[in-house]
Amino acid sequence: MDLSKIEIGSKVRVRYKDGDSIVRIVSDFTSSWDNNDKGDYITIVPSSGNLKGLNVQANEHEIEYVLEDK
Repeated sequence: MDLSKIEIGSKVRVRYKDGDSIVRIVSDFTSSWDNNDKGDYITIVPSSGNLKGLNVQANEHEIEYVLEDK
């Protein structure tokens, strides 16, 4: 999955391989180059649920898919 194509500020639905999903605005992207080659990830801040208000990092290895949510 190429997380670098996801625009910062876009609203997305992230579906994890374990079945969990989060819908929220993407606040940051970090490449594997900046992450000591541990893989790309995006950061989102959920507006509801147990993770409300926290920075949640979604690593490319944990993600099943990312969809733009309108």
